[in-house]
Amino acid sequence: MKYVCNEATFDLPDDLVDRTVNMLMSHDGVSVSYVITRDQLLEGERLEGFVSRQLKDLSRQVSKFKETSRSEVRLGVAERVALGLQIDASFKQQGREIFQRQAVVQLPGGSRVLILTASAFRPFIDEEIAQWQKALASCTLL
Repeated sequence: MKYVCNEATFDLPDDLVDRTVNMLMSHDGVSVSYVITRDQLLEGERLEGFVSRQLKDLSRQVSKFKETSRSEVRLGVAERVALGLQIDASFKQQGREIFQRQAVVQLPGGSRVLILTASAFRPFIDEEIAQWQKALASCTLL
């Protein structure tokens, strides 16, 4: 497999499963930060079931978990559009309230899932929502 990251490319064995986490943090520690993760659907699992299972696990790990919305979301443009789910939620962790928005999409040709998460210690402002929408529209799945 040709593995690509910002810093390099590598030829790695094809039978590896990518479970990396990319964290892109805001400079001020308050504005929105992004995390990109990868996961795998269980055998026979659909995307909606995956999201429900993951949120159930999260709700057990944090306090005051609240899912505020779940809707279908489009990633990409034109003929390269992928449909996924967007989840808006908030919770408390280590005494701090966290506001989170996620886009979850099943990758083509299998059971792999890509998750883009935006998090902040306050509700998202209009500019950050526009940046989120731009990130989703610019997505090209490989």
